[in-house]
Amino acid sequence: MKKILIFSSLVVTVILFLLVNSKLSYYSPSGYLHKDLSEQMDALAIFQGAIGEEIKRGKPENSLWLVDGLDSVLLLITERLNHHKNLIKPFDHYYETKMKEPVNMLRRAILNNDTAASHTAYKLLVKKCNSCHNLHEVEERAHY
Repeated sequence: MKKILIFSSLVVTVILFLLVNSKLSYYSPSGYLHKDLSEQMDALAIFQGAIGEEIKRGKPENSLWLVDGLDSVLLLITERLNHHKNLIKPFDHYYETKMKEPVNMLRRAILNNDTAASHTAYKLLVKKCNSCHNLHEVEERAHY
């Protein structure tokens, strides 16, 4: 009976060690980004599509957290992937000149519970996404 208890304790200790060790190695060092620009754009496409679905359903208030998520990915790219071989100018230039205004317009429209303004801001967001894609000859398109 004592051997089983010792063996069980050893197994639990090893499992706990492995879990703790795997969690510690999962976190990236500050300033390091695991995903490349293409993968970040995939995340943006998911946010953008989900925002559009909520607006089309007439429930833009349900998409505020998605707008915040989209903006956080954009800001993350400006901080950590600002210069990229596929970009003509630094990403923060495109954020400031193309994305910041429609994202903020969309956020304000949602906070004001203005469905019509949400549609307008979302259409502008899609247009600005696609203008950057056109400039950089990216085949993927944002859709409304």
